[in-house]
Amino acid sequence: EISHPNFSVIMNVGTGKVSYDLTFGFSPKATDGYDHGTDRYAPPPPPPVFFDAALWRDGERYYSQILKGDAKDLKEHVWDIDLQFSPENLIILKWNPESLKGLGSFYLQDAFDGKQINVDMTSKNTFQITNPTHKKIKLKVTPVSS
Repeated sequence: EISHPNFSVIMNVGTGKVSYDLTFGFSPKATDGYDHGTDRYAPPPPPPVFFDAALWRDGERYYSQILKGDAKDLKEHVWDIDLQFSPENLIILKWNPESLKGLGSFYLQDAFDGKQINVDMTSKNTFQITNPTHKKIKLKVTPVSS
């Protein structure tokens, strides 16, 4: 029997003072759009100078978005992580790499295909961004059949 990707991962994104948990993953019960009870929209960002972070996909801001887990769709899926820097110019992303083992590949990259930022999330547990020009980070996930 073919097994469909079915997992969720929490990434904490913050400044050290304020943070948000962003949840991404796959479930056979999900769609690639908004799923009531699973996905959580993020509110509009606050005015500049206040920190903000959200997942961005298909024109929508999310704190949590689970995509359809389908064994026939084991290709790269991309979420943007929208970031709004506070005056400290420090954003810390944290996750548990052990929770990713055997689920696929997970990368954080800049908007230029990883020329400046290219983090293999299965081998690190944190990444700091100090350059406010990096307002969008790509979260690239290629699930495997479990």
